[in-house]
Amino acid sequence: MNAANPATIKIPTAKELLSTSVQPGQTQPDINPLATSGIQYQAMGVEHLIPLIPLILFGGVVIFVPLVFGGLVVIGEREVGIVVEKFALTGKGLPPRRLIAMNGEAGLQADTLALGWHWGHCPWQYSLKTETVIVVPQSQIAVIVAADAAQNPPERILGKIVECDNFQDARKFLTKGGEKGRQMGFLTAGTYRINTALFKVITSASASSHGMNPDQVRVYSLLPDKVGIVTTLDGLPIPPGEIAGPVIEGHDNFQNGQKFLNGGGRRGLQEQILLSGSWN
Repeated sequence: MNAANPATIKIPTAKELLSTSVQPGQTQPDINPLATSGIQYQAMGVEHLIPLIPLILFGGVVIFVPLVFGGLVVIGEREVGIVVEKFALTGKGLPPRRLIAMNGEAGLQADTLALGWHWGHCPWQYSLKTETVIVVPQSQIAVIVAADAAQNPPERILGKIVECDNFQDARKFLTKGGEKGRQMGFLTAGTYRINTALFKVITSASASSHGMNPDQVRVYSLLPDKVGIVTTLDGLPIPPGEIAGPVIEGHDNFQNGQKFLNGGGRRGLQEQILLSGSWN
């Protein structure tokens, strides 16, 4: 009986291990691919921004120069620009007892800025205040008070009506003979661009703060079974012995105060009445 030969186990030496660790031509593994890709992305981001730097600088100059040196002012759709000239290049001042400038004087200007872009209002010479447009609701009117203009005649209470595009053209109002104080003309329902430096607009919302009843700036409505008795606050005195002013033609049922006065209308109780309807 033969005995089995024992198996021989070969243990590699250190020299053999070192000689087989890296073979010629074999690529070493990438230990941290995320770190290297992050560096590449950062470099690419900076490289893409470099060509944009001149464009960004140019855009800043394009915006900054017109605003500061070109005096660019932008007025929105529901705004009106009130202009104040800080100093006049001509050195002219306002005439005595005048509030609104029309001929290049320093101060509040008659001309306003409408919707759009406006150049030439440099901030060191002009200041600008934007106001919202005036909106008069349906079935209401708005009373106007002028802060500047010619003086009313002593016998009159209300300023006469002048052509000024419903008080939207302050220059026309002042040059065409408009008068200071409460106006005979008024605004009906609509939207208006008013120079609030010259004109104070009284609506039902602000009537109480001006000593008026809100009902005084509403359209008068008379039912079919009613009549309206009219008392006027301006006009010539009623002749002695009379208790009411005579009927005056052509003033559209007291809705045109200027024609009433021009026709010789009298102050106080009126002989003419209003029938059913709506009246401004």
